[in-house]
Amino acid sequence: MTTPQAPAAQNQSPPPSAAEQALVTAVASALLAEGLTSGAGLAAIMTGLAIPLAAVKLRSVAMRAALGMVLSHPPGQDGFWGDAGRQMARQNLLRRAQFTVSAAHRLSDDVSRAISAHQSIVTAISSGLDRERRFYGQHLVAIWGRQRAGAQVDSAAMLHGRMLGWHTVRDAKTSKECLAADGKNFYADHVPLIGYPGAVHPNCRCQPGAPFPHGAILPSYGLTLRRAA
Repeated sequence: MTTPQAPAAQNQSPPPSAAEQALVTAVASALLAEGLTSGAGLAAIMTGLAIPLAAVKLRSVAMRAALGMVLSHPPGQDGFWGDAGRQMARQNLLRRAQFTVSAAHRLSDDVSRAISAHQSIVTAISSGLDRERRFYGQHLVAIWGRQRAGAQVDSAAMLHGRMLGWHTVRDAKTSKECLAADGKNFYADHVPLIGYPGAVHPNCRCQPGAPFPHGAILPSYGLTLRRAA
């Protein structure tokens, strides 16, 4: 049995429009509110999304189906977050919103094809949701990996301080990205561009640990590196 893969367009799409970005932001806010209140209600969320949905001409029935699926399978939350865990939580929220919007677009296409073929919209949505649940399962695995990596970085920072070292298992299975990061340092409160150790790719075996005395600093989000005088 082969592992389902997300459509290529999901990985090679053009930069999102301003309207698309606004929709992702609105969905992220809705997901956050739902997580905090434990029941804002799908109908209330859809009402709040009416304007951004109209701006991208996305079918509301498709968004309702995508949101219902995502909200019914929350990723769960850890009990303690340090700087790394909080950053991973924000990243996971954004990725979850992006997935929801992408799933809604694919479901909307399913509905359009069903209408053109004079077929049942209900059947099209049901069949499309079977596909999206498989994709969402992969998405949840990635979320859990980032959560775990953030927790490991926070734990290492408590032991070693803000600057940490990137420790890679070196063998034939090690990726080029992880090999390049091995022996370098990063700051726990700035996510490296390739992600935290353990979250670079599925089954990543890298670990945060003691910093290397002369290790270079990995390029990181929000961190400006200056050449030493």
